[in-house]
Amino acid sequence: MRKEGKAVNAVAHLYLIFGVLLVLFPLYLLLVVSFKPLAASAANFISFPTSLYLENFKKVLSLGLYVNSIKNSVIVVIVPLLFVTTLVPMVSFAIARNAKRKRYYRYLYRYVIASLFVPFNAIMIPIVILSAKLDMMNIPGLIILYVSLSFSQGTFLFTGYIRSLPTELDESAYMDGCSVPRLFVSIIMPLCKPMIITVIILNSLWYWNDFMLPVVILNKSKYYQTLALFQYMFNDPYNFQYNLGFASYLMGMIPLLIVYLVAQKRVIGGLTSGALKG
Repeated sequence: MRKEGKAVNAVAHLYLIFGVLLVLFPLYLLLVVSFKPLAASAANFISFPTSLYLENFKKVLSLGLYVNSIKNSVIVVIVPLLFVTTLVPMVSFAIARNAKRKRYYRYLYRYVIASLFVPFNAIMIPIVILSAKLDMMNIPGLIILYVSLSFSQGTFLFTGYIRSLPTELDESAYMDGCSVPRLFVSIIMPLCKPMIITVIILNSLWYWNDFMLPVVILNKSKYYQTLALFQYMFNDPYNFQYNLGFASYLMGMIPLLIVYLVAQKRVIGGLTSGALKG
């Protein structure tokens, strides 16, 4: 049995090592190609750079649409997050505190959560048709879509988290003459800080890296491009400037990577806390 156990552990460790290498190798390529000139990358794609070559980053930053695409990406990340972190906790608080007593809130919760099971491919064409008819093929239209598509996941997470908060807090606040809006703003929202950070990180990763929605909604003008669409321009099969493309990918990845590493513990804590009574 001991030999079998050692064999199983050895196989498990090899499997984990393979998985780690599978993740780290693309990151290694991203780093080495970003800091090499095109000729050096063409000669040996996976070799380590002999010097710190920064011209790739300068060339990307000099492209006129790059700064504009970053500005658009920042807008379509921050504005939807403001709406999601304001509206979703309100709805979730109402559902979490009333679903046991009133059927309306139970049905509302089931209706909102049901959209989690609808794949994006099934609604992509109706979204494009409706957006075109409502003149929403622009940045404001994309913001509205992000808010609406984030609503179900946010409600699911916040409702589970607020249910884990003791109702005795509400009762004590009511006895002290606290109104429902003041209870929500002064007590519930501060306690929901871990879940707020979790929703911000999860959605910001999606908004920043999303390609499918921007490519079908923001196709009228290059000035509407987000960073993901701008980076796609490097994928020309006849003139693939992969040194510039990789440099652009690296610069686009760094901001969210830093935010995620800083807030990682809060994200995990928010998810585990919300799962207690989800």
